[in-house]
Amino acid sequence: MKKSTMCFLIMFINYNSIHSSECIGLGEVCTVAAALEAFNLRNAAYPFDWTISEYESICKVLQEDFKDFLHSDYLSVRSDFHGIINKYGLVFVHDFPPLEYTGALNIDAPITGGILHPNWMNALPEIEKKYLRRIERFRDVCKSNKKVYFIRHQGIRSQNDAITLRDILKRSYPNLDFTLVIIGNDDSFNESWNLPHIKNYYLKQTAVWNDVKSWQVIFEDLGLITDLKNTNTQDRMNYYCRKYNTPNGDKTV
Repeated sequence: MKKSTMCFLIMFINYNSIHSSECIGLGEVCTVAAALEAFNLRNAAYPFDWTISEYESICKVLQEDFKDFLHSDYLSVRSDFHGIINKYGLVFVHDFPPLEYTGALNIDAPITGGILHPNWMNALPEIEKKYLRRIERFRDVCKSNKKVYFIRHQGIRSQNDAITLRDILKRSYPNLDFTLVIIGNDDSFNESWNLPHIKNYYLKQTAVWNDVKSWQVIFEDLGLITDLKNTNTQDRMNYYCRKYNTPNGDKTV
């Protein structure tokens, strides 16, 4: 076989492998969504992208299949007035309008701002529609033939936490081919846990979304990206960080 043909086949296999998979962020904050976006690995918006989610909250949401996710009877204002809390304890800091916000409410890019507008409840119908789409998309992907990478950054305290979350996913979607990616800065993450359907990664310090090297190592090890030598990834990451400080909405919502 000619060398050029072999190179083409390798490129095709890599491309097909990457594009037959889906990456879904599971919190703890919006870092995962922004990092996936910067590396062109975020194909669509999902329910946990722009929320603050404690470990217990994620487990409960999945166990109850998002029941009453944004039901008005269970919503409360965060104590600092910088977000809304749902029945599971998830905090929505990038969806409800702050005092001076005048943009659209059904976009994917997060809203940045400060203290909630006093009439924030008026925005709920559009925001609820947006999250219903994201929830249905989440369910559809989890029932598909795709390989799914669930990525959780921080908030997992032990291997037992990871196993519990993995088992919830397995019970909820028994036919799904998935890997639960756990990222933490505790010393216990230094060595591979060698647990089925789980990959753990250690970061010396909390990685933010413009920490290119840390995220690149993880995505390369997972086989999600290949050769970035000829790409200025730092510029691209900085671009997405600036982009996500303004409401654009060019992603499927």
